[in-house]
Amino acid sequence: MLRAVSSFAALAMIASTATLTSVAQETMTRIGWGPSHSGSCTNCSLAGRNLSGWNISHSNYPGADISGASLRSVIAQGADFSDAIAEGADFRRGDLSKARFKRAQLAGARFGHAKLLSSNFAGADLTAAKMTAATLIGANFEGAQLPGVIAEGADFSAANLSGTDFRAGQLTGAIFNNAVLIGANFGGANIDGASFQDARLAGADLSTVVGLSGANFDGACGDAQTRLPFGMYLSDCVASEQP
Repeated sequence: MLRAVSSFAALAMIASTATLTSVAQETMTRIGWGPSHSGSCTNCSLAGRNLSGWNISHSNYPGADISGASLRSVIAQGADFSDAIAEGADFRRGDLSKARFKRAQLAGARFGHAKLLSSNFAGADLTAAKMTAATLIGANFEGAQLPGVIAEGADFSAANLSGTDFRAGQLTGAIFNNAVLIGANFGGANIDGASFQDARLAGADLSTVVGLSGANFDGACGDAQTRLPFGMYLSDCVASEQP
């Protein structure tokens, strides 16, 4: 009888220990991904998770998989998503100012009405991303791929868009004032109502854009390598820089 009781006590102790370990692990996980947490999750998986409304400013998620995750209204100022896989992720209405998305895979990601001041998308793949009315003032898109992007009413003012691929993009009403668009490709993009005031378009390809008559190019400049639709002319960037 004593032996049976002892065995039962031992089993109870093991079960209790296992439960405590499980709870501890779960608690650590919750703390690690709780709202307002600024931490690190290198190469981890957050695919499909709901982080809507969280404050993850200055957190580091390089190489993380956040495909299909919901980050609506997230506050992620200065967060690092470099090399992340974020295809189809939802960043709508979030504040991602100064966030880093260098080389990130963002095909189909949604940034509608998001605040992305001075964010870094250099080398990122944003194929068919949705950026309607996003604020991208001063952002860096050097070498980024945005074919098929939907960026109606988006504000790219003063952004670095050198070598950016906008082919077949929906850019109606978008703002590119004072943007650097050296070597950018706008093949087949719809720019009706867009503003390129004082933009630098040296080497850019605008030869097949749609909606040219409704776009504003006041003060914009190009060079001998800039490809323009028939009948369109731009001042020379080098000449415009001379005092």
